[in-house]
Amino acid sequence: MSRIPTALFPATLFIAAALLSPGLALADEAGHPTSDNHIEGVRLDVHADFGGYASAGAGFRVDVPIVRNGLIASVDDELAISPGADVFFWNAYHDYYDGGVYLIPSVVLQWNFYLGPDWSIFPEAGLAMYVGDSHYLRHGTGYYLAPDFGFGARYHFSARNAFLMRLSTPTGFQLGITF
Repeated sequence: MSRIPTALFPATLFIAAALLSPGLALADEAGHPTSDNHIEGVRLDVHADFGGYASAGAGFRVDVPIVRNGLIASVDDELAISPGADVFFWNAYHDYYDGGVYLIPSVVLQWNFYLGPDWSIFPEAGLAMYVGDSHYLRHGTGYYLAPDFGFGARYHFSARNAFLMRLSTPTGFQLGITF
């Protein structure tokens, strides 16, 4: 039987509460709620990565809106595609991993929910690829595909910029800023 991973359960509850909360934003001419924080053109984020086995790295994403007014008429939402890459260059457990740099390019579908002028949350799902030394990755090859699931939040301190927090598999916890 399939189960929701324990880490995603609080995120699922938070999204459900957001969808059921009335009056989160102003409505546009067609009656769809909108905020000033929607993506204008593209939105770039740069972030630090804190992954499994005490690994650390850095990465970026480029969010490109594909459905600006979202999928739910009564909710201030937006659908975007978000390609990017993360590079991990340090880890504390050299006994398990032999060290070395590895790259994780990814592409995810991101569903943004705007909770008023200051906050937005987003679940995301897609594919990631590990690229690195085959001994380090322990898969017999220097690359392999993996699912990419995540949940994040942004605190918007201006219409264009926000602090970013994301919990994702395979990359772990990310802290960053959007431009």
